[in-house]
Amino acid sequence: MEVGIYELPKGYLSASAIDTLLKCPKMYEFKYIENRTKPQNKMLAMGSITHAAFETYYNDVLEHKNEERLTGKQMVELTMDDVMPTWFEEKETDIKPEERDEIEEVVPNIVENYVDCVGSTITPLGVEQEIDFTMECQVPMKAYLDLVRVVDDGKGLVDYKISGRAWQMSRLQNSLQFMLYTYLTGISDVQIQNIVKPASGKKVIMNSQYADKDKGSTGTYEFTAGSSLHILGHTFDNNQKEYLEDLVQRCAELITTGIFIPTQPGNWWCSSIWCDFWHLCRGKRV
Repeated sequence: MEVGIYELPKGYLSASAIDTLLKCPKMYEFKYIENRTKPQNKMLAMGSITHAAFETYYNDVLEHKNEERLTGKQMVELTMDDVMPTWFEEKETDIKPEERDEIEEVVPNIVENYVDCVGSTITPLGVEQEIDFTMECQVPMKAYLDLVRVVDDGKGLVDYKISGRAWQMSRLQNSLQFMLYTYLTGISDVQIQNIVKPASGKKVIMNSQYADKDKGSTGTYEFTAGSSLHILGHTFDNNQKEYLEDLVQRCAELITTGIFIPTQPGNWWCSSIWCDFWHLCRGKRV
């Protein structure tokens, strides 16, 4: 196949699209070719609203550089009065009333702790930046960077992850998303701010240990700052360039063929619990 002759559904690829294709080509077809979607559930809503609140906070810092920053309590008020209602107005969800009650209890707790313990120590350079990049194999790529911050030797990337369990360092080091982000931006310092959702009835706990330990570190590091905040940092290098170029080109070629086979049925994500399209594929009944 001639380099540069690709048929991509959006005209470009992203790290999440490639992840989906590698996990299950059939899932990619449902999601990106047929544009099938599913209403957001409680956990996705919680992560999305929290992300929007952090974005609002850092944009305010950039807009009012020489002024006093918003406090955690002020951000809670802004989140509950504006960020969260706007999100629910714009998104389709299947969230039950009791689940929304939980979101309205947990999210403000996360936002207040995060702003006071983490956000207040960070100097942002860019918030939710859109990056467009064409690979040498002529595949257009698009990326959205949660946060670009000041570190000792220049710039660092930050990505927020809201999860039920703490991330492992190996997950960051082997992340295709961040290998690509480093290649696309030239920024090698990547930090994951992993907020671990507390068990039902428990409070979010973070502390100022984040500020004491981070200080714009490079290299590989991992620590907790309270039971609800897990920080992982890793410095990527660009020795994966050849691998990434080959992988992205092969993905673009596969998509162009229009052949999308299902994943191996023994994979854990091939189940009615984890796959939004199970009922259209392996779970389909005549």
